[in-house]
Amino acid sequence: MILAPTVRSVSPRVTAATGCERMRWLIVFVLACLVFNHLQSWLARIGLGRVPGDFTVTVAGRKLYLPVGSSLLLTLLMNVLMRWW
Repeated sequence: MILAPTVRSVSPRVTAATGCERMRWLIVFVLACLVFNHLQSWLARIGLGRVPGDFTVTVAGRKLYLPVGSSLLLTLLMNVLMRWW
């Protein structure tokens, strides 16, 4: 009796993010912060853009808006929409 070799399914390995991928996400986050900074006054007029976790920092007389909470909220919303779609 001849036994056929068993074939194992190989699951894809999860690898750590490389330096290039980390830099790409850093650039995306900085660009998102710049967009939120420019849209902050418009969003405030219509009552949006102030989520707990969003920080406003004053540096050299200029207000900088760091939308950490808004970024997390939008990420969760997009994740739910993409899974539903």
